[in-house]
Amino acid sequence: MTIQFFSNFASTAFLALIPDVIPKKQLGLASGTFAAMCAVGQIIGAAAGTLVSTVGLQWVYIGLAVFFMTMTAISVTMVTEDPNAGDYDNLTGPEEIKDKKPSTKCDDTLALMFGSLLDNSDFRWVWFTRFLFNCGISIVQGFLQYFVADRIPMEGWSDTSLVSLMFVPIVIGAVIFSSLCGYLSDKWGGQRRIFVYWAGAIQITGAIGMMFVTSFPLGLIIGFFFGAGFGTFTSIDLAIAIDVLDSKKLGRDLGIWHVSAVIPQLIMSPLCGTVLDYVREGWGVAAGYGTLFLIAALLMLAGTLLVAKIKNIK
Repeated sequence: MTIQFFSNFASTAFLALIPDVIPKKQLGLASGTFAAMCAVGQIIGAAAGTLVSTVGLQWVYIGLAVFFMTMTAISVTMVTEDPNAGDYDNLTGPEEIKDKKPSTKCDDTLALMFGSLLDNSDFRWVWFTRFLFNCGISIVQGFLQYFVADRIPMEGWSDTSLVSLMFVPIVIGAVIFSSLCGYLSDKWGGQRRIFVYWAGAIQITGAIGMMFVTSFPLGLIIGFFFGAGFGTFTSIDLAIAIDVLDSKKLGRDLGIWHVSAVIPQLIMSPLCGTVLDYVREGWGVAAGYGTLFLIAALLMLAGTLLVAKIKNIK
């Protein structure tokens, strides 16, 4: 719990730092690079997981802690924080909130914190569609270890090592496509919507493909495919949020935006764990995991289709 708290605390501040140092014309590239580096971090975490059986869990955590402190020190000492470096002064949000005078409700603390969700319909749809995407992603990632252990175990390999290996193609796909799609988004004049549609199509196909995985090698292939969709989506989701927000409140609002990725991690595991137990007991292991992957695909389908509700993005 402590790790999660401080990780999210630092992540929110880092999100607000990006528009302070990155010009708007490079926003897609910055968003894609940010997503790629997150994926690289997952690769490092997956690699660390394979070391548990050899060096022990304690030393793995010590190594990760040293790595985390080193990266934090680099960010604090070497990144020049200049709010005037980015050219976001022209971002004033959609027409519905321009020149809007605060109402009496904005005197309330909650209204001050969640003002953009209350007043900005585009931001509400950005938040909600990202929430749906992350619910689906959380199902796939959260139950991957149990899926590998129950459906595609390999003799001589521990469950921890197998799931760490399974994450490698997922993250490699994410790194490649997040970097590429972020660059293309800028290259094509700030296009965002088309990348969400492609991401949704690829991830939905990947989630459905996981329903039919019966061997570990096939799982690696489907994993890379799912990672490609994940990377495509994460390459532009930060850029979409900044596109629809008021530039003067990005720090606050990106913190709220970040919550749309945190809540799914908290709620999907217990909910889908209950579903898995119920279906597995009545219809078997294959049906249980198939149901979870189908739910994930439907959530991501809803997120993909509802992106059409966001008006002020290309």
